[in-house]
Amino acid sequence: VDLREESHGLLMDHPVSRYSQHNWVNIGLSREEIIESENEIIHGTVGTRVETGSTRPGGRTITMDVTTAQTEAELCASRGISYFRLTVLNHSFSDPESIDAFIAFVGTLPENTWFHFRCQARNGRT
Repeated sequence: VDLREESHGLLMDHPVSRYSQHNWVNIGLSREEIIESENEIIHGTVGTRVETGSTRPGGRTITMDVTTAQTEAELCASRGISYFRLTVLNHSFSDPESIDAFIAFVGTLPENTWFHFRCQARNGRT
């Protein structure tokens, strides 16, 4: 279960996130708009050189020539793992629509299903 509204994926097997103040770059966009934009951004890096890394003072950065890129949904599918995405705003609680969608999703699963929650800060959204 991926709860992150901010765009993220993998470049050259390195996990990356699109950074903005409070990670609110996608605020006001629908789930579908966020996922479509994320796909375009992640796959649009193939054939380019990008710099990734920490935004903290003294943080390490990496410059890479991107030849492979994938979303977390694609990574999970390639490993035979189910993936469910809700786009919940960072530093906030889930909105009623996301809660309803999660409840509906859980209702489709077999008993004793294990969950792994993907939330960068592990605070608020989960």
